[in-house]
Amino acid sequence: MSKSCVTWRDEWMVDIFIHVTFLILVLSVAFWALVAPVEKKAFDSQIEDQIKQAMGLAFKDISQDTVENLSKIDLDVLSKYYDQTDDTTSLWNGWLKKSNVLMAIVLIVTLVLVWAILSFSCGKCIPVGRLLVENFVLFACIVVVEALFFLKVASKFVPVAPSYMVQQLFKDLKTKL
Repeated sequence: MSKSCVTWRDEWMVDIFIHVTFLILVLSVAFWALVAPVEKKAFDSQIEDQIKQAMGLAFKDISQDTVENLSKIDLDVLSKYYDQTDDTTSLWNGWLKKSNVLMAIVLIVTLVLVWAILSFSCGKCIPVGRLLVENFVLFACIVVVEALFFLKVASKFVPVAPSYMVQQLFKDLKTKL
């Protein structure tokens, strides 16, 4: 069986599969390697700052009896109790990562199957090498632009005032009292 020329539709279909596969791979690696750790660090820092502010205001005008009663609490026992990662969160994040990897594998296998069917069953000569190079160059350019955008613009954005959580806590306390 002789190899026939590929139509633009065939090439376009394989190009879309390659593009989507690259996109999933790049976004997945970027999220798990870069975004998730930065997001966790930022979230931890914000919570820590808000707790320090709230504690400073909450314990500003308390009696000596209250201080003595609070000092009797064994904080080490409480710290050890909450020292472990929440099982539900760990399970969810593990499932999320596994499903992300599974999705990427399914896309890669589908891409290989589409190429194999077009090449061996239909006798089409798909320029997979050229399409891979084109998509790699395209994504390299996109990664550079995205990285610059996030480093220079998005990372500097402050979505809410640092005092928002404390203000909301006090507002809720006033409505409850």
